[in-house]
Amino acid sequence: MAKRYLDYFRKTAASSTLESIAELALKARDAAKELRRVIAQLESGALQGVEEGVSAIAAIEEEGDSMRRAILARLSKAEVSARDAEKLARLARRVDLIVDQIKNTALAIRTTVALGEKVPEELCKTLSEMTEKLAKETEAVVSAIRSAMISLDEAKSWIERVEALEHEIDLLYYEAKGELPSTGTPRFAILLNDVINEIELAADLCEDATDVLSELVVRLSLPGGAP
Repeated sequence: MAKRYLDYFRKTAASSTLESIAELALKARDAAKELRRVIAQLESGALQGVEEGVSAIAAIEEEGDSMRRAILARLSKAEVSARDAEKLARLARRVDLIVDQIKNTALAIRTTVALGEKVPEELCKTLSEMTEKLAKETEAVVSAIRSAMISLDEAKSWIERVEALEHEIDLLYYEAKGELPSTGTPRFAILLNDVINEIELAADLCEDATDVLSELVVRLSLPGGAP
C-alpha cells in the first residue's frame, strides 16, 4: 500500500504540535463544563456562584492563551513544512477562540444575573441544554484532533459529530429566542438575548476549528512523503 502523508507527518515535530493543540482543546472542554455550572445559577440567581464560575473560566482562559502562544512560538522554530505550520497555527488560534468565547458567555451571564430579575423556567432549561451540548461539542473537538494521528476515518467521524452537535445547538438557539421574557425590564431581555447569542457563537467556533482540522485531514490522507 502506498504511504500517505500521515506516515511522514507522524515522524515530524508537527505531530507533537498537534497533540499540544489537543491539550489546548481540553481547556475549551473544561471551560464549557464550568459554563454549565454557571448557567445553573441563572435559575437561582446566585451571583456568588456565577462569580466563582467566571473566575474559574478566566483562569482556564489564561492557561489557554499561554498554551497558544507556546504552540505558535514552537511552530516558528520547529522544522515543519510551511504548509503544515500554517494549518496548525490556524487550528491553534481557532481552538483558543473557543475558550475566549466561553469566557465572554460567562461574563454575559454575570451581567444578566446582577440585575436580579427572574429568568423564565423554560428558558433556563433550554440554555442548560445548549451548554450541555456545547460541552459535548468541545469534547468531540478534542477527540477529532487526537484521532487525526491514529485514524483519519475516526477523525472524520468526530468532525461530523461536531457538526451534528452544532446543528442541535442551532435548533435550541431559535427555541431559546422564543422563550425570552415578555415582561420585566427591556434591558433584562436584551442581556438574556446576548447570552443566547454568545452560546451559539461558541458552538459555531467549535465547528470553525474542525473545518480547519478537515483541511489537515485531507492533506494527511494524500499519498507522499516529505514535501
